[in-house]
Amino acid sequence: MSYEMIGKFRIELDKTYYLSYAGGKRELPQAQQREWNKTLQLPGELKLKEQYKIGLQNNPNVVPLRGVELMQFVKELKFIPFFDRNFDKTHLLQLTDLLVYESIKAKSYEMAMNK
Repeated sequence: MSYEMIGKFRIELDKTYYLSYAGGKRELPQAQQREWNKTLQLPGELKLKEQYKIGLQNNPNVVPLRGVELMQFVKELKFIPFFDRNFDKTHLLQLTDLLVYESIKAKSYEMAMNK
């Protein structure tokens, strides 16, 4: 298995990671979007529990990327990643720079169009 390090975090190039970004929404297939929307009506902890069951891959607020793609973003765009406190389990990280946000949005659209 190939990997690269970002600080203390090991990024496996063939694994999936999830980028969370403010203001972003990824389009999901209708059935998945309906399932996600149902969770939004639930109260606090129950909402989080149901969203956890659905998984990050079906969360419209994150963009799934392979480790190799994540490393390309880090190297090309030079953003500073903010890792989820449970990153080893969730594979979730955030980006906060507006320039990076726009680039990720464009790249994720490009990747979605190439699938």
